[in-house]
Amino acid sequence: SSFDPWYIILEHSGNIARVESVRKGLVVIQDHAQSIAAKLLNPQTGEKILDLCAAPGGKAGHLAELCPKAEIVATDRSEDRLVKVSDLIIRCRYENLKVLQYQEVLSSSDQYDAVLVDAPCTGTGVLARRPDLRWRQQPKNAAKMAGTQRQLLRYAAERVKIGGAAGSR
Repeated sequence: SSFDPWYIILEHSGNIARVESVRKGLVVIQDHAQSIAAKLLNPQTGEKILDLCAAPGGKAGHLAELCPKAEIVATDRSEDRLVKVSDLIIRCRYENLKVLQYQEVLSSSDQYDAVLVDAPCTGTGVLARRPDLRWRQQPKNAAKMAGTQRQLLRYAAERVKIGGAAGSR
């Protein structure tokens, strides 16, 4: 990609899971725009970074790749989706990325140098790829999501060390 040398843009897709480099963990498939969050966070050696809404793990993995000497902690409210992060860690052999259960993170008073929040949303930003959302979303969903997003950002801000960074896409 001319935008980000870490990315290769595929012109067509198929069953990507059949590609050997994906199976071996040499390549991770994610949307091109997802690299922006990790790059903006700019992980540094010795930092402890929390990805609060990590599943399926692409941004947390990218943070781990950008700075192998940073400690990346990934969690997600969905335990089913959090399994995907654990699978990614094994497949890609990330040594500086670990998964913690959501309630464990919420009940902890741990502080982080940075917190990444890719908060759940209504999905209207991807209507071109998911036209079915036009028929499933309602105005009340946006209001509910906004409340969830505020709660997540408030929590993230409380967990950032003085001088640290809290961010959201």
